[in-house]
Amino acid sequence: MPGELKPRILRFEIGKEEKGETIKSFLMRRVGFSSKQLSRFKYRKDGILLNGEKRYVNAGLSEGDVLEIRLTQGGEPVEAHPHDALTGGTPREDDQMPGYQRARDGRLQKIWAAPAGWLEENHPLRILYEDQDILAADKPSGVVCHPSPGHYDDTLSNQVAQHLGRIGQELDVRVTGRLDRDTSGIVIFALNTETAAQLIKQRQEALKNRSDALTPAPAPASALRQMTSGNCFKLYIARVRGRFLALTGTVDLPLRRESQDSFRMIASPDGKKARTHYCVLAECPDGTSLIACRIEHGRTHQIRVHMAETGHPIVGDRLYGPEAPQDSGMTGVLMLHAYRAVFRQPFTGKEIRIEAPLPDWASGSGLLI
Repeated sequence: MPGELKPRILRFEIGKEEKGETIKSFLMRRVGFSSKQLSRFKYRKDGILLNGEKRYVNAGLSEGDVLEIRLTQGGEPVEAHPHDALTGGTPREDDQMPGYQRARDGRLQKIWAAPAGWLEENHPLRILYEDQDILAADKPSGVVCHPSPGHYDDTLSNQVAQHLGRIGQELDVRVTGRLDRDTSGIVIFALNTETAAQLIKQRQEALKNRSDALTPAPAPASALRQMTSGNCFKLYIARVRGRFLALTGTVDLPLRRESQDSFRMIASPDGKKARTHYCVLAECPDGTSLIACRIEHGRTHQIRVHMAETGHPIVGDRLYGPEAPQDSGMTGVLMLHAYRAVFRQPFTGKEIRIEAPLPDWASGSGLLI
């Protein structure tokens, strides 16, 4: 079991222009915290300290004050049963997975069992970006994002949790942009509750500010510039069947589950809003096309369903396309890759731009991106 966990603390030195503000107004303006988020700090030990003393959010600020906000508690962990961490239910006798903890305050931490040996040997963790609040990893195709029935110790989250445990980071890990098992590329983990909330807020604001469709563009390069504008988005690369009549476009089809217990998604007027922008990057000799996609709303299987609906299913998609293992000589790999992510660091405002190396099947797409 790791030693004492490091708390995550935001520290602000109050300047002349900020004097007279309350802690609440300062944090809402400077960081974008909501009233609900601020209320959580009130119940956390040393959640809000002003010049080393505990204060409530209505306290006033003076020039030279030092304000500290504790995002994670830190402290010495104690062991908890793995079944609690995964399900919140009653442990079963056959649950023997190590590596779970409960903080001293009794709060369960989202920690998973140590990664299975084959996962570490065949798919070692590839970190693309890391700071105190965020970790971005490059997920291989075929690896599950987080624990679920049948996948308790062979997920990307297991690997991230083990990495954070080694460096003494508190393990309150949240996936903020999950990928399907067979999709490769960037997965972003928020390392505390407040970071997760801020990243979700960024996505919601970006969606609110987006236009309904791409402006007609004379060339894919122009459309791609539109798709990669803004300070919060994820860009996907896909290889799909066939040739497009229009090299740029937008698919705007609501999506829902085929049935209540179905894994498949379908386009349906009574579904949830979903919009996908695309542009063609290259036409391949085998009759397939390389495209770039940017999604809005982020529904399950959104790109896969939308491309299938246009008559251009993703190569290797056995759920929405007529695929065989030998298709295109790629042994059935799903040719969908989360290539680029752009967002702001929640507490500094700095733009973060991350790219995951392109897989072999996407060779040629670099001509435009």
